[in-house]
Amino acid sequence: MAGKSVKKHGVTTRQLVDEIPEGCSLPDFEQKPVTMALAEGRNAVLRAVVCGEPTPEVRWQSSKGDLSTSSKYQLLSAPGSREHTLQISKLTGEDTDKYYCIALNPYGEAMCSARLTVIEVGFRKKRKRNTEPQEDLSKELMELRRMLRKSAPPPKKKMDPEQVWQLLMSADRKDYERLCMQYGIADFRGMLRKLEKMRRERDDRMAQYVNTVSNMKHMKVTKEGVAFFELDLDLKDPESNVYLYKDGEMIPYSSESHSKRSVRRLGKHYHFQIQDLWPEDAGLYQVKVEDAEVFSTELEASAIPPRVVVPLSEARCEERGDAVFECVLSNPCPHAAWHFKHQPLQPSDKHEVSVSPDGLTHQLVVRGARLSDMGPYSLDTGLHVSSAWLVVETGQDQGLLTTGADHQGQGQGAPASDAEESGRASGKRRVPREKGGVPGGAWLDPGRQLPAGLDGGGLGGGVAAASGTGTGEAQDGGWRPGQRGKSTLASADGPGVSRARAPGRGDQGFDGGRAGAGSQPPGSGVDDAAFGGTQEGPEGSRGRAGAAGSGEAGGRQGPGVRESRGSGAGSRRRSAGPRDVDGAWDGPEGPPGSRDSGDRSTDVGGSGSPLDRGRRGGREPLGAEDNKALTEDEAPRGGRSRTRSGAKVGGAERRALEEAGGRGPWPGAEDAGSSGEAPREDGSPAGSRRAGVEGRPGSGRGQDAPRSPRGRHKLGTGCFCEEARAPQGSFSRGLADTEARLGEATTLSCTLSRDLGPGAWFKDGVQISAQDGLVFEQEGLVHRLLIAHAQGAHAGRYSFVAGEQKSEATLTVRDPPVIAPDVMERLKEPLVVKAGKPLNVKIAFESRLPVQAAWTKDGAAVDGTGGRGAQVALGDGFTRLCLPSASRRDSGQYSVTLRSQGGSVQAELTLHVIDKPQPPQGPLEVQDCRGAGVCLRWGPPRDDGGRAVEHYVVERRQAGRSTWLKVGEPPADATSFTDAQVEQGKKYAYRVRAVNSEGPSEGLESQEVLVAPEARPGPPSAPAILSASSQSITLSWTAPRGPGSAHILGYLVDKRKKGSNTWAAVTEQPVPERRCSVTDLRPDCQYEFRVTAVAPSGPGQPGPPSNPVFARDPMRPPGPVRDLQVTDTSHTSISLRWAPPDAQDGDEAQGYVVELCPSDSLEWAPCHAGTVPGTAHTAKGLRPREAYFVRVVAVNDGGRGEPAVLDVVVHAMPVQVCPRFLVDSSTMDALVVRVGDTIRVPVRFEAAPLPEVTWLKDGLPLSKRSVTSTKDGLTQLLVPAASLSDSGLYCVVLRGPQGQEATHTFTLRVAARPQAPGPIHLQENVPGTVTAEWEPSPDEARGVPLHYTVLMRSAAHGAWREVADRVHTTRFTFLGVVPGHEYHFRVVAKNELGASEPSDTSQPWCLPRLRDKVPVKAPSYREPDRGQKPWFLVGLRSHLLPAGCECCMSCAVRGCPPPRVTWFRNGESLGGRRGAYSTDTLGVCSLVIPAVGPEDSGLYKAVAENALGQAVSTATVLVTDPSS
Repeated sequence: MAGKSVKKHGVTTRQLVDEIPEGCSLPDFEQKPVTMALAEGRNAVLRAVVCGEPTPEVRWQSSKGDLSTSSKYQLLSAPGSREHTLQISKLTGEDTDKYYCIALNPYGEAMCSARLTVIEVGFRKKRKRNTEPQEDLSKELMELRRMLRKSAPPPKKKMDPEQVWQLLMSADRKDYERLCMQYGIADFRGMLRKLEKMRRERDDRMAQYVNTVSNMKHMKVTKEGVAFFELDLDLKDPESNVYLYKDGEMIPYSSESHSKRSVRRLGKHYHFQIQDLWPEDAGLYQVKVEDAEVFSTELEASAIPPRVVVPLSEARCEERGDAVFECVLSNPCPHAAWHFKHQPLQPSDKHEVSVSPDGLTHQLVVRGARLSDMGPYSLDTGLHVSSAWLVVETGQDQGLLTTGADHQGQGQGAPASDAEESGRASGKRRVPREKGGVPGGAWLDPGRQLPAGLDGGGLGGGVAAASGTGTGEAQDGGWRPGQRGKSTLASADGPGVSRARAPGRGDQGFDGGRAGAGSQPPGSGVDDAAFGGTQEGPEGSRGRAGAAGSGEAGGRQGPGVRESRGSGAGSRRRSAGPRDVDGAWDGPEGPPGSRDSGDRSTDVGGSGSPLDRGRRGGREPLGAEDNKALTEDEAPRGGRSRTRSGAKVGGAERRALEEAGGRGPWPGAEDAGSSGEAPREDGSPAGSRRAGVEGRPGSGRGQDAPRSPRGRHKLGTGCFCEEARAPQGSFSRGLADTEARLGEATTLSCTLSRDLGPGAWFKDGVQISAQDGLVFEQEGLVHRLLIAHAQGAHAGRYSFVAGEQKSEATLTVRDPPVIAPDVMERLKEPLVVKAGKPLNVKIAFESRLPVQAAWTKDGAAVDGTGGRGAQVALGDGFTRLCLPSASRRDSGQYSVTLRSQGGSVQAELTLHVIDKPQPPQGPLEVQDCRGAGVCLRWGPPRDDGGRAVEHYVVERRQAGRSTWLKVGEPPADATSFTDAQVEQGKKYAYRVRAVNSEGPSEGLESQEVLVAPEARPGPPSAPAILSASSQSITLSWTAPRGPGSAHILGYLVDKRKKGSNTWAAVTEQPVPERRCSVTDLRPDCQYEFRVTAVAPSGPGQPGPPSNPVFARDPMRPPGPVRDLQVTDTSHTSISLRWAPPDAQDGDEAQGYVVELCPSDSLEWAPCHAGTVPGTAHTAKGLRPREAYFVRVVAVNDGGRGEPAVLDVVVHAMPVQVCPRFLVDSSTMDALVVRVGDTIRVPVRFEAAPLPEVTWLKDGLPLSKRSVTSTKDGLTQLLVPAASLSDSGLYCVVLRGPQGQEATHTFTLRVAARPQAPGPIHLQENVPGTVTAEWEPSPDEARGVPLHYTVLMRSAAHGAWREVADRVHTTRFTFLGVVPGHEYHFRVVAKNELGASEPSDTSQPWCLPRLRDKVPVKAPSYREPDRGQKPWFLVGLRSHLLPAGCECCMSCAVRGCPPPRVTWFRNGESLGGRRGAYSTDTLGVCSLVIPAVGPEDSGLYKAVAENALGQAVSTATVLVTDPSS
């Protein structure tokens, strides 16, 4: 209806016109825009797909008004496309609103909405709220009071009411109150009534698809953040489609568990789950089978675990400053907790924790940050964690020096002013340190661009004195993120050496050593994340790729260096105390390395820095043949920092070192480094052995750890050069590369060939002493270095220098995973488990490095991905092997190898799965041993189930039975058995089971075997009756045949009464002859006899019984039957009847034999089997129209009597019956029918065969309007609608095939109700009387017999009463007229068919009164309103009729004024239809169809109408086709 709005599935539709033309439709939404929550700054896209004819126009608006197309709002829609898009750019908090999409065409409009929530970052919402004026608190209080007075609280959530009712139908009763309060339903009783009605409707819809729905579990969210719900669904058709809807829209799902929405089906059980939950996943979920809803459940937004929308970001602050961390979540999370270095952080004055009013933004403020506060901070919501680093920067010297908590100063000999002057002299400019810029203290060429990707911590350049690209060194405690590779070196002056500072190349460590969030600060090159396994970012896996050092480590020559051949190892490192601002030199950095030694520095920060401690290069270059993963354990606190450099030192560098140490220049120093080598393409010198080594992950101490004093070295000790080295022949046995496990003792030793004086030990080019926790031993020419407990810090390149001779070797410290000894001890014992039981083997281990576990079984890898096989899991500190259901094939030798970068460890275990044994090996041989029994043989089982077989169980089953009987238990070493307890002549089946401690195996069955019996005689023949009397019966029989019948000892004779099952022995001893007379008999009893042959092997099977015989004297044959006659004949049968023979002619007949002889044959043959017990019989199966002779013979035990022959030939054909009418008292000779009624005249007759039937009217054939039918002795006349012309004399003529005739006549008169009489004239012929005269009815002139009835009433509105009836004249005088009264008269003509319409007087008759008139006020009279609209007392009924029959449909209707009834078929009026007519008699309406046909089938309707209304009654008529 126009103007009415309908809301369904979130779409409000309003029709604008009363009727919609055909082919057009209202607008609707195929896809609605969805509600979403986005962070500010992002773009929001709302999509809608519309439909309708004609294509509707679409416009967008918000609750604030229409949206115009601008840079903020973009309305997109392709020409001809039904998809329309609203894009909102750069969201802000003001864009939070409800947006409407309206589709409009000429016939209606449709509207749907979606809410957009913009999540503001930080505390902007709070700041905005503070700037707004505060509302009056009293006004808010009044509003709160008004809200509390309401009977029901307002709904908390907007949802389609239809969806709310669907949710209530599937909810538990205990949740009704909560849902009603939540969605604002106040009428609880009304809700229950409506729910019951809706539940019945839903059950009716479900009944066509679903049998039952049970075990419904509503939506729940697990602690892993997965939502699920379950139900049991018994579908009638397994192919029915099951759909999932969310908020009225169908959503896809998959059967794969890793998808967003998935379902697992196990039989009738459905398990739906939703992963990766976001706030937009909240809503109403419905399960539908086809189009029927079966279950509804709600996922509330409060149940969705919060996610991190805006993660924590790195915070930087000055020392003693405040640092702020902010994190924005998708949902409020009251239990969110802050952590510092993976430890819970409690709110305090130093750590202020706050949450925004909406519960989404969490803030942590670190007050007065110190260097000890630097580290990873994280916010844990229980399911998600966001981490970021706090970097504390000191305010001192952000230039060349690297400062720390315990190292604050400049190096001696190179004060800050000199460094700055040096920088200015060399033409370099200093770039101040900023966030995202170059680390402080780095020098760049003017105009030189920073390398791509440098973010403040990636520049790996250091500053070296008089060197090309020196690998600068960072301090142990002063390292900070973003200050890698800075050097605190001072230049050394020497002759011919230009004092120029050259920055290290920027490609020395940009990509290497980036730690993931939560492990190392951003930009760090330390690989501590590799130990803890907490790398989270994409850069976390790149921690091992240490930056190549200069020289042979991948560096290139710096600008302005004359004699650099690679990395300058002459740089010196500082080890001054916290107050040592002068930075005194304690010694050289280390001896210059040989050209072949290779530069093993793995970080641009220089050796000895934390980067170097955490990332040492391997013993072999990358890509070596052994390709071993080299690892190093965490260095102990206080351990020394190390520098390793094997590059060749230039002459200028050596002179600078000697002058700085108070020594003279080395001889030939200038010539030693004058020839530089051209660098390769990758930046390494041409003479280097490798282009760089892979950084090794190290543990790396904290940045604020104190520095060990043992890191100091004195200048001038341990310096050596390649030119001064003695040949290798000076060592009879040099140092050898050694591998040691973490914590074990190890020894490095070498033997000199001659005494070269006291030697010195170096590690990575740095001289070591006993203060480093090492032990030096010397026995003659043998020098040893003892390490009591090898640690990761001890790994490196060791060298022993004696004089000018040197021997080098590499010490590698392995740190493989460790399995506890008690675990290894328990694994040595075999593990025994029963088959079918689950098995979980958990091996715990300890490792500081990430571990990979590989399980094998009997040398083959275990595939742990199978759903039912072995499953392998690796967790935090353990690995597990799981067998859901152990089987025998799982037995074997298992081993697990735990590998890490620190080595590998292997554990082995033996698994024995015990089970019942397999069945014995077949086939089971069964043999009849001829008297000894049955012998069995089998083989032992292939698999004993892991337990020794204890014994076998042999069972036997007799053929035809289902019960197994145990017959023996052979021992385990026996594989044969003999069953002696068998019966001969029977079949048996055997089975054998093997039994161990776990139980019996499956049975090995055999085929059935027959135990052959000894040959016994066969059964003799049935005894023949030789004679019978009341005293004895004589029998005879023949001998049996077959095996065992050769030697017959005699025969046993048995007898029984007929009808009994008990046999009695006649003779106790066998009768040797084949003849016997039985004398022990009861007279007049009938007996049967049988014979059994007896042989030496025993009696055989009894023979068949004899024919029954009476024990009485012989009888006389009966006499002939009497009164033989034929009672009926047909084309295939003759029925006979007779009387029993006369008793004087013989004994009583015991039966009869009916014999037939065809007319063309001379042989008599019985027409039945046996004898006929009665005196009537029908011979069947005869040839039609064939002539037969018939006779009947009576028989008894005395023989056959004399036959009685029928003296006439009987033909097999029906008996002819002359036609005649079956007229009785109910048959009328005269019929009267009303005009328009149906004439149906049935006439019954009998005749054989069916005669010819002719109907005549007045001696002439009937007209076409009359229908006649003849069937099964009934002929019928049918006239659908009688007319006056149908009156006359009707005659029915039957004519047989032989010319016989029969006639029946009757008179039919068709009459109608008479017409109304003429006008009535009143006159007073005699005083006190009134005479009424009227004109006769027109029917009277035509000779129609009728009479009149006169009615009178004394008032204008009184009731009519009859004053005269059966008046055959047109005159009537009424006596007793009272003067002063008015009289009204009415005359009605009547006949046998009814009354005519009445004829009333036009004026009343009144005689004036003679007395004085007394005025009397007549009381007012108001005629009651008897008006009533039509209604059916009896409605129409449906009919199922065969074609050709009459159909009469009737109904009774009442109403005032009397209603008019109109008939319809299939909506078409039947007023002018031929072949059907209707009648209406006093409210009883009938529709008559004389002969219905298939075209008359349809829906019939009777419509009764009057001025007050109408009523309708319908019925269905089905006409069947007789031919089908």
